[in-house]
Amino acid sequence: MIEPALSLFADTIRQRSSENRSALNVLRGKSTSSVQASILRLELDSLVRVIYLLNQNAQERRRLCDLTNNGNMWRKESGNRITDRQMVDLANNLNGWTEYVYKFGCAYIHLSNLHSFTSQDLFDGLSDDEKGDIRLYIKNYHGSVIGETLATSSFVHMIPSVFEKISNNLECYLKELVSA
Repeated sequence: MIEPALSLFADTIRQRSSENRSALNVLRGKSTSSVQASILRLELDSLVRVIYLLNQNAQERRRLCDLTNNGNMWRKESGNRITDRQMVDLANNLNGWTEYVYKFGCAYIHLSNLHSFTSQDLFDGLSDDEKGDIRLYIKNYHGSVIGETLATSSFVHMIPSVFEKISNNLECYLKELVSA
């Protein structure tokens, strides 16, 4: 029997993902890179939450899903808030790439000079090692090769395929969550 709290939570995540996909499809090919990156960040937020849940015991999963289903923020039993950072760190330890997508999306959801990436590129603040990791992930997970110069303008066209990869992973994890 599927746990009702998990089922409702999964339905909420799927609805959000469907809306994200629809919005991204409307924006495809338009000069809306910061909005597209923000949508990518929304999808990743769902993914890291589901990964976090999968790494909790059944009782804690139900409790956290009930919090979401009732419009409350996730908190530990102690009352301390469960932060995005904690969830991203857990997901990154399991996947390795989550941190990069998260950083990319966060740079665009907070108002900054990065909304005009012609004046400052998002990737300028990364180390050569981080840039190399991102190029490797893009090649391995998306089959695209980005030259030595990693720039927002060379990455923006990949947002839809990165979104699909995250969304597909999310669906797999959701199936695992509701069957757990």
